[in-house]
Amino acid sequence: MYLKRFCEWIGEGKWKNTRGAEWNSFVQWSSMQVVPYIFSGTINDDSISKVFVGEEPAKIIEVDGDKRFWYAISHVKDAEVIRVKKDGTQEVVEDSRQLLFDDYKITAIVDTEAYGLGPRELDLITLECSLDREGAKAFRRGYESVDTFPILSKYRRAYRYFFALLQVKGPMDYMKWMNTPSYFDM
Repeated sequence: MYLKRFCEWIGEGKWKNTRGAEWNSFVQWSSMQVVPYIFSGTINDDSISKVFVGEEPAKIIEVDGDKRFWYAISHVKDAEVIRVKKDGTQEVVEDSRQLLFDDYKITAIVDTEAYGLGPRELDLITLECSLDREGAKAFRRGYESVDTFPILSKYRRAYRYFFALLQVKGPMDYMKWMNTPSYFDM
């Protein structure tokens, strides 16, 4: 169900932009990235009784059989979406805006918190500081299955310093960040 279709369905005229989710898709919800921040999604699980966007309760509408549509208007652009089941358990519904799909298969993850144009070494050096030894080995093995892994040693110190200044990972211990082992070289 997409917001444009929903607005037409309830007789609210035309909608210039559209976002939405499909039943039986990895995309559980979406939101408009402009004010008002309208979040919407689908529900096809009878055990879900409520949906919250941050503190705002979503309005749930029966659409067809067990299919339901929900929407909420939030003052917070990046509010957390939580589903509440009839037994009271809560689950955070992950944000799928950073996932690319082909049919119902995830094909890529796009990092949108900090982005820009630059050499691949820049991303790899930052990633290296987020992995442990085994994770770095597995990542490098996968990378090398499709492309030659670049030599990072001549860029590592400058790029780590640059990312520390940008605080890409938020406030950090500068010395710990700069002295993270060079796992991709091991």
